[in-house]
Amino acid sequence: MSRTYTSASARDSRLETKGTARFHRGHALLALTSIVGMLVIGLAYAGRISESAVPQSSAQARPVTDLNTVSDSKKLEPALEPLFPNAADRRFAAQGLFGFIRAARDAGADPDEASERDAGTVEGYLS
Repeated sequence: MSRTYTSASARDSRLETKGTARFHRGHALLALTSIVGMLVIGLAYAGRISESAVPQSSAQARPVTDLNTVSDSKKLEPALEPLFPNAADRRFAAQGLFGFIRAARDAGADPDEASERDAGTVEGYLS
């Protein structure tokens, strides 16, 4: 049996050249993930600074509606106009919101505090 001597540096240089020459699937996945990440960040930035993201009607100042003094659902409709362009939808939402405010008043709670506390329960007042 014969033996050959290979120095550690020669052996390591062969391993290094073999290892660096390979292109693994993980490299492509890393590049693709980086490109998708940059695309997401770029689109989020573009959407944030875009003026088209903010409707022109909401740029105008709107009067503040005090929920403590509202006595009719019709007084809530102007505040809901940016959310519901359709008049029938806006009327329906205003009636549901006013029902919620009236129920909060009947329970003895401040409508502003009740709307923050029970924000997810408004669906029950829409009938």
